[in-house]
Amino acid sequence: MNEHNVNILSRKVDIIRLRLKRLQKYRLITVQEYLDNDEAQDVIERNLEIIIQAAVDINKAILKNLLGSSSTELKAMKNSESFILLARRGILSEPLARELAKSGGFRNVLAHLYDEIIPVKVIVALNETLQLYPEYLSEIQSYLDSFEN
Repeated sequence: MNEHNVNILSRKVDIIRLRLKRLQKYRLITVQEYLDNDEAQDVIERNLEIIIQAAVDINKAILKNLLGSSSTELKAMKNSESFILLARRGILSEPLARELAKSGGFRNVLAHLYDEIIPVKVIVALNETLQLYPEYLSEIQSYLDSFEN
């Protein structure tokens, strides 16, 4: 992977870090508090969507580099599959990839089925994101660091 690509992916890592930081203040929010606060709903849902999308973008860029996949193949790949394929290549741990794969589908709910969002699932996704994505960042950063000389 060339330095330019590593820099692009590092910026996406930074975006995820920033968005996780923004979500931290909601880590103890209850479902009822979420339902009663339109601004909290907007902040939580949008930041979750951005975090997941940035991770999928990172995953697909790495896979494109490793596998030489075409952009058509990558676009056809399910978000959840990108996490699993990184685990198969030893970039993510298997248990983490399995857990994160669930978030790939949830991103589509946030982006496209916003009128069908179930509040309890948002709170579960929030808690899982705050727990799992720092570990994801650590594993991705280790991979990116392997290209520094």
